[in-house]
Amino acid sequence: MNPSQEKEESWFFGDGAAAPKRVESPAVRGSLDVVIGAKCFISGALRLEGKCLIDGTVEGEVNSSGELVIGERAAVKARITGETVRVHGKVIGDIECSKKLELRSGAVVQGNISSPSITIEDGVSFQGFCSMIERPVVESEARIEVQSTRAPVEQAAPVVELTAVESPLQAG
Repeated sequence: MNPSQEKEESWFFGDGAAAPKRVESPAVRGSLDVVIGAKCFISGALRLEGKCLIDGTVEGEVNSSGELVIGERAAVKARITGETVRVHGKVIGDIECSKKLELRSGAVVQGNISSPSITIEDGVSFQGFCSMIERPVVESEARIEVQSTRAPVEQAAPVVELTAVESPLQAG
């Protein structure tokens, strides 16, 4: 750290006060945009952007537009919506993801979960309903034609047409 950075941090945190230490968590790799530490309690509606770690206590509603990690020390009693959510701690409430949900070993979840991609590791305690929400059908998946060219012309194999159809289980 150069002297001008030390001076800025001293002004911001007060004379003699040290800058906060970087939070390390085995649940998170890389840099974080938001950290709610283990000693924090937040009640209300949270709107988070970027890569976020909750390691404290949160009650209410959590809406994340990036990657949300519920750390091992977290106790969350909230409805959670987000793109990608990884749970290592305790969550009481519904979780809805638009991309991916991962429940990691040691996680405790009491509530309904829904996402197009769900991973539940061994050692997870989960009580609730699980629903795989449908993802958009890619145009190339919508229609596939298969033709056989190996049979002689007089014994030509019929053209088989495969079309993606909506499963009755996904119809909503």
